[in-house]
Amino acid sequence: MGSFSYHVGQRIKKYRKSRGYTIEQFSAMINKSKATVSKYENGTITIDVETLYDVARALDIDLKCFIDYQPPVFHAQSVLPKNFYFNQPRADMYYYDGRVRQLVRSLLCFSASGEGIDVMMYVGVDNFREPDRCQHLFTGEMKPYDTITHMVLTNQINEAEKMYICMLNPMHNRTPAVGLLSGIGSTPFFAPIALKTLISKEPLEENDRLLTSIKLDKDDRSGASANGENMDFFRPELIDFAVVFAFIYEGVPNWRSTNARVVLSQQGAPDIEVQIDNPNSNERFCVLASLTGRDGGLEVRREDLFFNSHRAVDAHYHFGFRWVAGHK
Repeated sequence: MGSFSYHVGQRIKKYRKSRGYTIEQFSAMINKSKATVSKYENGTITIDVETLYDVARALDIDLKCFIDYQPPVFHAQSVLPKNFYFNQPRADMYYYDGRVRQLVRSLLCFSASGEGIDVMMYVGVDNFREPDRCQHLFTGEMKPYDTITHMVLTNQINEAEKMYICMLNPMHNRTPAVGLLSGIGSTPFFAPIALKTLISKEPLEENDRLLTSIKLDKDDRSGASANGENMDFFRPELIDFAVVFAFIYEGVPNWRSTNARVVLSQQGAPDIEVQIDNPNSNERFCVLASLTGRDGGLEVRREDLFFNSHRAVDAHYHFGFRWVAGHK
């Protein structure tokens, strides 16, 4: 039994069952005997290309979903140019599904296709080494840019179910990419979903720290929440420098009219309280505090500085961003 033939056969079996066909029904659809279809599914005989095309058409599944077999040893060939974060053929993805209150693992496989990158996502795997035992299979395309990567994927069983993933490309190669996953979830019920996700080049240790990192926290704009908003860092030692800020988009002329007060609480250190009362209507950007990675943790320092624009903050702290025209 060849590994490739077995892989294709298991795919045929998976999709046949998902469509609700018995072997008898399906064998009649592709003009093959029940015994032959059974041998295809078990991998004991190799299916020819024309028959595989008939199978894909009968099941209404993209042909490439049957032939995506990867050998056990993955070579380190570059799928994308080296300046991109995703420069290897696979990545592990994690998110927390609050509907079922559990961590969900998914495997992403990449392959170059003309000017784009094809993506195959195995959703809900128990083991990254056995992706065929996934709950759902999505296929689509990835569009990488300098700082952001986008993926648009479609469920191969239900084309109405699509998934969009948008993530920031990490500054460090060892840091997982943080992204937003959104779409229509079908399990355990059909409803719109939006989830935070971590995508890593290698498996992450599944512990409380990982769960805390991928759970979404509340957006407390009113100050009514007893616990406020919480920020968790998966690898704080990799943060060189960052700032925590507040910004007025619209609705009030200046910070003094908001009567705003911010309290930053950190473990093992005194709270940092900032009363934002600047009356200058041109200085709508307030840097509350700065974060610096030190000795495996974060050093939080009070800043309480006001600026007239994002670019002014960049110039003050020497982040070195590249600014272009845009809109929100």
